[in-house]
Amino acid sequence: MATVLCAIITSCSSNKSSFTLSGKFKGLNQGEFICFSSSSEWGTLDTVRIVDGKFSLTHPLADTVILTLQYPNFMQTRIVAIPGEEVVIRGDAANMREIEITPEPPVAWAALIALEEEILRSEHTNYNRIAKSLDEIRKKGYESPRIREYENLILNAQWQIVNGQCRVGKRLPAFKAVTLRGDTITSLKGQWVLVTFWSTMAPEYISPLTETNRVIRKKQKKLSMVNICLDADTIDCMRVLHNDTIVGYNVCDRRSFDSPLVHAFGLRALPSNILVDNRGVIRERDIPIDKLESSLTKYGF
Repeated sequence: MATVLCAIITSCSSNKSSFTLSGKFKGLNQGEFICFSSSSEWGTLDTVRIVDGKFSLTHPLADTVILTLQYPNFMQTRIVAIPGEEVVIRGDAANMREIEITPEPPVAWAALIALEEEILRSEHTNYNRIAKSLDEIRKKGYESPRIREYENLILNAQWQIVNGQCRVGKRLPAFKAVTLRGDTITSLKGQWVLVTFWSTMAPEYISPLTETNRVIRKKQKKLSMVNICLDADTIDCMRVLHNDTIVGYNVCDRRSFDSPLVHAFGLRALPSNILVDNRGVIRERDIPIDKLESSLTKYGF
């Protein structure tokens, strides 16, 4: 298995639109390794040549990415590249497990890289633990589109498990949920229901809930709401529900992305919604919030 090392760049460079990687390997005069990223921002697979033990690469870069350096022996080093900055690597070719990367990575980035490794490589991913780790990173004041990418990556992995069981036109699978008031929900048959998945983990995960609440109140018809919060605790969830006077059945089992409701409803992204008719058949899902009112009107609401 490849050895994975993490680093982030803090040293300075004058060119703010490019990233520089440099370093030296003892005991290796000539050679090469490859440098790549899963992000389209990096764009290319680069071959870095080692001459007299030294190497250097400057690459155009407009946004931060995680890079993988893969050596001929298939060992890997992972670094975070920031525009205008530089990473310096030093090591001995005889012992690539002890490569020195300057400087040490901040906790937030190291945690993100570790989470990515677990999501992508583990055969038995603990989604709930990953979600809690992401929440802890946020609480430390760190926010990045990368976090949202991880959250959606978790959901996409979950979606592969259910693989279409919750498509439009299919009956909603059996499920059980307990509301924050202690009521148990086991079936949605007999009534039209709009199920909304949301979270307080990011503002864009909250706003669809409040807008949906506004639309439902405006309709004043027999359409029920089931609002499922994917927070790891109920504190912020309860605050939003109280402040915005959210109607309907409100659920938060504190299991986040590991909730059985994520599996049962075939959740693919966050935020999300599912419109279920009175026979328990899924009519629509992932309705854009700006199309919600017109979609409900189509069904007589």
